[in-house]
Amino acid sequence: MARHSALESDEGWQDSGVMPENLCPSCSRPLHKITTDLGVLWACEFCKGRAVTVALLRRQVDRDFMNRLWQDVRSTPRGNHLGGRLCPACRNPMLQIGADGVGERFQIDACKTCQFLWFDESETAQLPILSPNASAEPELDAKAREAVALAKVKLLREQADREENRPMASPVDVGNILSQAVMWLLEKKIR
Repeated sequence: MARHSALESDEGWQDSGVMPENLCPSCSRPLHKITTDLGVLWACEFCKGRAVTVALLRRQVDRDFMNRLWQDVRSTPRGNHLGGRLCPACRNPMLQIGADGVGERFQIDACKTCQFLWFDESETAQLPILSPNASAEPELDAKAREAVALAKVKLLREQADREENRPMASPVDVGNILSQAVMWLLEKKIR
């Protein structure tokens, strides 16, 4: 099964170079800052681990999985379930949290403060990755985009007229135009 995740491959990465302030929790070597289409992550070129923010994961990983995982992290008192690894950013001990991944349960190292999660090389394969279209909103067809654009242009024209103290359409007319555009869009979506 082909997986399309910025977390698993280096395809589409832009390596911003070594970030000496962020050290690998596994081998203590400097991490490389990697820029992807979805955000930034830090990778170790030696042990192949990844430091990823919760924000980036929320764009890439199943929502329920991330909600459960981060709730577990937030509800774990400091000092409990400490692993031996230090956060790449703040260098404080990270929590070790169990997660039900794709196929098996695995351990994720997490820093509550920095909202970093550390994944060893094989652990990212256990993440329930969203399909490429799952997070995208449905695109409007050409007529719908045109109707929205025309309504926006009309509103901008009326705002400009108002600023120049020219006579303009009444707020009732503007409301009618917008409600007609919205009704037309809704009608198109229902069909």
